[in-house]
Amino acid sequence: HRSSLEIFPFMYCGLVILVGTLLRFNEQQAYNQISSLKNFSWGNSLWCSIITMTTVGYGDFFPTTNVGRLVEVLCTFLGVFMSSLAVVGLLNALAFSRGEDIAFHLVDILERKKFMMVKAVEMMTSLFQYNHKKKKKYLDKYTNSKREFKSIAYNLRILKLQSYDQNHTI
Repeated sequence: HRSSLEIFPFMYCGLVILVGTLLRFNEQQAYNQISSLKNFSWGNSLWCSIITMTTVGYGDFFPTTNVGRLVEVLCTFLGVFMSSLAVVGLLNALAFSRGEDIAFHLVDILERKKFMMVKAVEMMTSLFQYNHKKKKKYLDKYTNSKREFKSIAYNLRILKLQSYDQNHTI
């Protein structure tokens, strides 16, 4: 089974050749009648179909017959369809599979645990400094350590809750 990204270039080239051929056969006689526009060759018909499918539309070559205009309108819709098909194919190719999603969440949980361990060490260090300064009765100097300790403890509680929530959503 092939993905749409593998088939897309072949489908696009096939549609360009099909539309270019239809334009060439429908427009050649009309262009031959207009003396200034006798240059509607195979290359120009393919160019016209590519530019129309990409919805750029330079206007240097354009259909003059009703059938040619209908072909160009269909070509425009096919171009928009092909562009959306390419976007959907890219999104599907870049999306996580179930196993990749689980692995990503597990790695995220491990990184959070590592971060929590670092914060726990910082909290213990802060607690030690707080107790050490408290023993020496420098009340004005240890208030900073006390605030830092409370902040780190609060952050650890939040991280633990977030980690708990993520563990139960997988």
